[in-house]
Amino acid sequence: DDIINNCKYKIYDFNQIQFNIDDTVINCLGYKDLSRRKIVGEKLLALNVLKSYISTKADVSSSAKISDGVILLGNVTIEANAFIGSHSIIWGGARVCHDAHLGSSVFMAAGSILGGYSTMGDFGKIGFNSAIKQETIVPNNTIIGACCYYK
Repeated sequence: DDIINNCKYKIYDFNQIQFNIDDTVINCLGYKDLSRRKIVGEKLLALNVLKSYISTKADVSSSAKISDGVILLGNVTIEANAFIGSHSIIWGGARVCHDAHLGSSVFMAAGSILGGYSTMGDFGKIGFNSAIKQETIVPNNTIIGACCYYK
């Protein structure tokens, strides 16, 4: 609604878009504005068309819970009993360890790690090659820069 159209494609108001019951929609908004990603994702979820994208190269435990609208890129590892909140994006090489909880609309950059039994709050960002120590609680809206260790 407030995006400048420099791409030469027609941009429709969200309320003008119509979906069929068999449509599958992946929310491709990136991590720059996670709140906008969640707003769009929730609208798509309400229309019952939002799906998650899980790369065939991602390693996801059968006991992990993946919420709606999640993007898991190649070489991501989601260990046993982990929870991934809705509208989150996890780039290649990132790892969510056993029994960890990733909040809603979280971004994990390549090579980042969320330790076992840890919780990352909603709208958080974890930078490249950063690690969150096991059994750590990270508050909502926290940004952890690249190559950091958070405990």
